[in-house]
Amino acid sequence: MGILDKQPDMIPVTLTIKNGDAHQEIHYEVLNNARLSPVAMMATVFNALHGINDYGEETTYRLKGRA
Repeated sequence: MGILDKQPDMIPVTLTIKNGDAHQEIHYEVLNNARLSPVAMMATVFNALHGINDYGEETTYRLKGRA
């Protein structure tokens, strides 16, 4: 059962990837759910990093987050 015309609560996310002087921003939304949000966040960050990786699989990233 559900409610028609009701939008789910979403968390806006901005991911900024810096590579030297260049940077790229990715904007998306993640479902606001105590169990699913951490997994969804991990998957979307991984996919974003994997999608811009020009140097192969053996790359190290430094991550910094802010909520």
